[in-house]
Amino acid sequence: MGKSNDSKRFNLLLCLCILIPILAGVSSLLVYMFGSGIKNPYESFKNLFSVSYNSPTPIFWAWFIMYPLMGYVCYRIVNQKDRKRTAALSIYVLQLVFNVLWMPMMFEGWFMISAIWLFVLVCLIAILIMFTWKIRKGAALLLLPYLVLCLIALFFNGHIALD
Repeated sequence: MGKSNDSKRFNLLLCLCILIPILAGVSSLLVYMFGSGIKNPYESFKNLFSVSYNSPTPIFWAWFIMYPLMGYVCYRIVNQKDRKRTAALSIYVLQLVFNVLWMPMMFEGWFMISAIWLFVLVCLIAILIMFTWKIRKGAALLLLPYLVLCLIALFFNGHIALD
């Protein structure tokens, strides 16, 4: 009986941890779409970046993998009985807030502010990786693609801001 309850708890917690960043990403997209009246964010994304580069289409689609991966990392942190867990979860929530707010800033044309915001997000992700490394090395490694993705986004955002 106890094993079944543990399994249900595991499934629910895992689903919640994965669902939260997905909903955060979707909410960011919806705020951007409804706030600006954009019907097709993918086209807007391509047009914005094709100003000076070929559109970084894989970056746009990579978020569909990255948000569930971020949720899985959160699950791995939550499941630890380490006292450092609270600090790592605090950084996780903070970076998720920065992540969600970046897209509306960027696509509303606040390029310099969004570049600075994204730089702070990159720093938060690096700090999250360091905290997570102390708790769960494998989970920390899963955050590296997220860091790289945000660094690439920072490169494009910074380029647009400085043009």
